[in-house]
Amino acid sequence: MNTAKQINIMIGLMIVGLFGTFLYFIFDNGFNAFGLDFEGRQNAAVVRQEKTNVERGAVLFSLNCRACHGLTGQGALERAGLPGAPLNLEDNRPPELTEAQVKAKADRFNGTITCGRVGTLMPPWSRDENGPLNDFQIEQLVLLITSEFSEEGWEHVVEDGNHSDQFGPRKQLAAAVGPGDTTIQLNDASGLIVEDALRIGGDTIDEAYEVLIILSIDEDTGSVEVERAAMGSKALSHEAEVEVYNGPLAPPDGPIIGAPGTVPPCGQKNAEPEAAT
Repeated sequence: MNTAKQINIMIGLMIVGLFGTFLYFIFDNGFNAFGLDFEGRQNAAVVRQEKTNVERGAVLFSLNCRACHGLTGQGALERAGLPGAPLNLEDNRPPELTEAQVKAKADRFNGTITCGRVGTLMPPWSRDENGPLNDFQIEQLVLLITSEFSEEGWEHVVEDGNHSDQFGPRKQLAAAVGPGDTTIQLNDASGLIVEDALRIGGDTIDEAYEVLIILSIDEDTGSVEVERAAMGSKALSHEAEVEVYNGPLAPPDGPIIGAPGTVPPCGQKNAEPEAAT
């Protein structure tokens, strides 16, 4: 083989090698130009991991935060009297926020979840402050609030909450109920307890729900006398066969974090005596 052919073969192999390297770079990092948009393995892995962490944050929220912040994470916007701040807001996530604004929000939420908020009912959740959550779990909660996948996460919150609140076996309305009715008919009234709360509605994040307090029970007929529009909810109409859930836990009425005479978490200053909840 003469020298010219050897040189041509070497050049060809170099071109093939460079082209292969270029293709691998695109495969690993993605490509977005000339009307082409390929996500890339690395970017896909980042997205997949963030979605997973948002879902895990949803589970944590459903288990720990609903009593104060609500089933949908909207606080008093969801139901009057809930003391927790609204978290499921467009103002807390993209595309309403720039990357820098998201980081600032995330840092603030991380600090609040870690250390609590003096003068309110919000306790410290970090294990470093005798709370139940580690740093990674707190970060997952922050991602639920601030991630571009936040809306999917809140749908998981409602799904997990409804699963946790289901009766076994499931209970349903046996007949439609109007806003003024004070007696509801269930397919099965067994196991209910007077003064416990029930929830009707809230099957999806966009569906309003009503909380009812049980006043009396007739297990033989499935008839339940109730107080309507309880716990800050509004009286609604409900169709027959709608599922009935265990009602929400009442939010705590104390203690106020950092109240005078206590040691505030994370070295914060004590709350003023007149601090609101």
